[in-house]
Amino acid sequence: MAKATRNELKTFYGWKQPYEFGLSLSLESGKTEASETNSEESTWQAYYFGPTARWLAYNNDLIILSLDTSLQKSLSYVSSYPSYEDKYSAEVLELGGDLILPTKLGQFTTGLHWRFMRKALDSSSDETRLPPTDKNGFTAFSFSIGYGREFQW
Repeated sequence: MAKATRNELKTFYGWKQPYEFGLSLSLESGKTEASETNSEESTWQAYYFGPTARWLAYNNDLIILSLDTSLQKSLSYVSSYPSYEDKYSAEVLELGGDLILPTKLGQFTTGLHWRFMRKALDSSSDETRLPPTDKNGFTAFSFSIGYGREFQW
């Protein structure tokens, strides 16, 4: 089983339409535990960058419901094991929804997100591990809580 934390910065071009487009940058770090199918613990850290879009599906003075999507490419993805280190390339597709509560202190958010990641081993410090020719994929579901501050330039 793996546990991860992701911090993300999204910026949107503020149109007068319910659709907004922008860029996202995220940092993800995590740890896998040793199990019957995986004999070694590992930690990983990855940086991602890519375009993002959101649709303000519902908006009144009390709550905002936004649906969003993003496509990100890894800038760096490194997994560390006790005896070696792997470097990967990865692409991530994310779909999600956020409930935003505007206050005088900023926007508090909670959300549900689905992510599909496709990654491939680029290199390893363990010379016996050869990079495979195909990419493997997996999905993840997440619950998020956050804080946002909007400002205009």
